[in-house]
Amino acid sequence: MATHSEAVFEKICINAGYGVVRPVLRDAEGVATADFIVSTSTTEVIVEVEELRPNRDDLRQIREMENGGCTGGGSTIGQRARIHLRRAARQLKPYSSQKIPLIVALYDNVRVGRTRVAYPMFYLQPHEIDAAMFGDRTVYVSLASAGVIQTRPDINGGRQTLTPTQKTYVSAVAVISDADDSTVIFYHNHFASRPLTPDLFVGQNFFHLRKPTPSNAAPWQWVAR
Repeated sequence: MATHSEAVFEKICINAGYGVVRPVLRDAEGVATADFIVSTSTTEVIVEVEELRPNRDDLRQIREMENGGCTGGGSTIGQRARIHLRRAARQLKPYSSQKIPLIVALYDNVRVGRTRVAYPMFYLQPHEIDAAMFGDRTVYVSLASAGVIQTRPDINGGRQTLTPTQKTYVSAVAVISDADDSTVIFYHNHFASRPLTPDLFVGQNFFHLRKPTPSNAAPWQWVAR
């Protein structure tokens, strides 16, 4: 049975005029199976859809809000997205030899009924996706005792998922808006061995972002492709 996010993504593709089919199940062979093969006028794209759902702390916050009280919580930036990105990447890996774009699609369904922990796409904001893809933001702090302030640009640090040598088969991470269930934001992987071309996912509901300087991209910074 399809998840809510899978049904939403399939509808988005159909409305855009793309063909959508399910790959042949290969679980019996011990090989992971992705969710969709999307056919465009020029190529095929394989997509794995991952849905973020409430964890124990989310349920606590939702319960407290529904009871009319105050609540609070927190999480490590990028952690929720990173878990699902890595799981989706394992699903896509068996298709890496096909030389076509492979996409991870994420959907924030952290809610119970109409009650959300926060606003739509809360766990899938640009800085969350950046940290999940390319690593935590690392700030240089000088410990020099001479009173001279030394500065260096912030960089992406540990817990990288996508690097020049790891998971280069992932072309992009797509975030499906849970505000309207029709908008998709594509965050391009500048390490991708098979990047998304400009003719893929074009239209008023599709937005594409890339790192401005792939060779030395600043953390949390994205520009329109």
